[in-house]
Amino acid sequence: MKRLTKPLYFIAIILIIASGLVLGALISIIFSNSAPNQSKLDIAKFDIKDHESLYVKIPTSKSGLVYVIDVDPSIIKELRYATTDNFTHTKIYPFSACLLQKNTAKKLKEANAEFKTLGYTIKIWDAYRPYDVQKYLWSFVSDSRFIANPNAAGSRHNRGAAVDITLVDNNNNNLIMPTGFDAFTEKAYRNAPMSDEARKNVDLLTSIMKKHGFNTIETEWWHYDDTDADSYPILNITFEELENLR
Repeated sequence: MKRLTKPLYFIAIILIIASGLVLGALISIIFSNSAPNQSKLDIAKFDIKDHESLYVKIPTSKSGLVYVIDVDPSIIKELRYATTDNFTHTKIYPFSACLLQKNTAKKLKEANAEFKTLGYTIKIWDAYRPYDVQKYLWSFVSDSRFIANPNAAGSRHNRGAAVDITLVDNNNNNLIMPTGFDAFTEKAYRNAPMSDEARKNVDLLTSIMKKHGFNTIETEWWHYDDTDADSYPILNITFEELENLR
């Protein structure tokens, strides 16, 4: 086997070094692009085409969604995902728009009317939630006890037929409850140990909501599903699209 002459030897060394640098740069790019970043909302990172079968593509005007304020202006809206005061610490909704299916909103109005006879008012923390947002929340908390799996059946929030609520008194003070909103611990369970005051308030909230056509889930005291929720389609209509219809 012939030995390389000095010029060819040095050229070979240079080529080996150059190829190593290129390979290292490629590896660095690949890993930097694959690193998760959850510091801000980036809905575009989700490929909705992978899950199109879960939601129904219908015209925005036929979604059936209505603004709760148009059905019952007295219901208090404090949509946490329209602020940074939520477990993601990001503003997820572009603005505060509280929407529900028309009949769901009517049921909520009836429940609120009964609460008002007792000196209380419903406060809504979340209502309709676009399907893309469901996937974003799942990327933070992949625990179906607290966030419905968007790759399975989605959330009834995506249908505009679920609400996250609490009660306030005539001075707009929140009633004592087991936990705050989106407290993803067993303390938020309906059967969890809690103070007598919290138990009384949860039981009151539950009894009146059930009376007016809502179901509960065991892991979140604040969550209520319309008993007819599954008759509505999963939607992925943005708040901007809905606002354009007003």
